[in-house]
Amino acid sequence: MIDKFELKVQNLSKKIKKNEILKNISFNGKSGEVIGIVGSNGAGKSSLFKILSDLWNSDNGDILINGNDIKKMLYKDFYISALIENVNLYENLSGIDNIKIISQLYNIKDSGYIDYLVNSFKLVENINKKVSSYSLGMKQKLGLILTLIPAYDLLILDEPTNSLDIESVQVLHDIIKDLKTKNKLIIISSHILEELENICDRIFILSNGEISYEYNKYDNDYAYIVFDKEITKIMFENLIDLELLEIVSTNQVRIPSNLLNYLISNLDKLDLKIEKVSKNADLKYEFKKISGGANG
Repeated sequence: MIDKFELKVQNLSKKIKKNEILKNISFNGKSGEVIGIVGSNGAGKSSLFKILSDLWNSDNGDILINGNDIKKMLYKDFYISALIENVNLYENLSGIDNIKIISQLYNIKDSGYIDYLVNSFKLVENINKKVSSYSLGMKQKLGLILTLIPAYDLLILDEPTNSLDIESVQVLHDIIKDLKTKNKLIIISSHILEELENICDRIFILSNGEISYEYNKYDNDYAYIVFDKEITKIMFENLIDLELLEIVSTNQVRIPSNLLNYLISNLDKLDLKIEKVSKNADLKYEFKKISGGANG
């Protein structure tokens, strides 16, 4: 286990037959950070996660931990736990037997943490029943418990809230926020943009196997202003250089943050009122612009 580390993904590429599913993927992350990956179906999210988890090999590129090849460190100094695509469980066994297998495999002796997870996800009443009798949501909860039990540095979660009820989604979010304080690096994908915005420090939009946009929660380079009525770009021509202004939606604009106060102080020249000002990027807008609005 490493107290603090930096992950560097450099120029990862992957082909299946003649189909290039990942193209020169590069990004970094560090312990104590939550990174989100979003993209339409077929964008390459699960393929990327399989390579990061050492389930697949890439054709090109490197994955480094503190400058060292991750393959040389795995299961010696650096540990990964991952939940990717479908949850694989021993369905002929009970939930508790599945937990015992993982606990023995990873030499986990902290029964208190296991009890906490089982109670938090409300599986207590069904933990002794065969997994084959579980609903999809219950199987997802058990899969999350099995993924969270091992000691790890990097946690990879591929759309982990699928089939979960609202209460369980909040439980998972709380756990992720706690893991962040313990210097874990969490990489997560989701169909729900608002979910990622709530828990992630940075979000990468994946499109056609490439990273097309990076969203940083703490990036204050732009201001997003929502007005009380529909707007057009030409309305602002006497106030601001129109090259610096972008219409985000029918009543929202994006401008450089250093122009925000100037624009606000001169709004009396326009018949407009401000309903909302945000310093964070409009992730929905960026995703729609890149993907055409298809979520996945």
